[in-house]
Amino acid sequence: MYTVNTAGHDNQIKEFIAELQNWFEKSDLYDELSNQDILEYHYDDKVYQFGSSPLSSYDVNTIISNTDGTYRIILRFRNGKSFDIGTIEDDSKLNEHLEDSTCEPRLYVRGGRYKKVVVDKDGTDHIKSFREPYKFQIEFLKKVESNDVNYIDSTTAQQMLEQNKWYQASQKAEKFGNTMESAGNSIAGCGCLLILLVTIPVILLLFFIL
Repeated sequence: MYTVNTAGHDNQIKEFIAELQNWFEKSDLYDELSNQDILEYHYDDKVYQFGSSPLSSYDVNTIISNTDGTYRIILRFRNGKSFDIGTIEDDSKLNEHLEDSTCEPRLYVRGGRYKKVVVDKDGTDHIKSFREPYKFQIEFLKKVESNDVNYIDSTTAQQMLEQNKWYQASQKAEKFGNTMESAGNSIAGCGCLLILLVTIPVILLLFFIL
């Protein structure tokens, strides 16, 4: 894991944090833990505002730019906003990571606001908020391939739409045909019943006359 040297980048970091807050729902902060959860399950831990997991690479793209041997860290949001937050030092494996197409750099935001359990003099526990300097760390993780969304061009989409219209029309026609067939069968059944109702009395009448 690489620690970002943020010296001289205070303004960029402030702007980055302000933008990052807009990408989190209130319920997603602090690892989605309530104060009661922290009391019960994280009694001795610092629970940071932006959680313990790396930021989503879908929302924040971590770019490592090599400029004359200096590896600068550029954070680019999905809306196009970018922030230069510092540099990382080269080691024997950094270039190997950068050339590995199966991995991607992911950013951890440490520090800043956090919650922790404190104990009062009377022995009661409660949650208190603290602040500490931000610390950014980068780890190269395997890329997660998403197969949930398939993108299609406008021509294919139009063809699919037309096919769907024809399918819906055929379904309606089939349903209408079934309804008519059912109605015809009902009418035929009624016709047979009427014939019986007329024929039986005539036969009985002839029987008594003869």
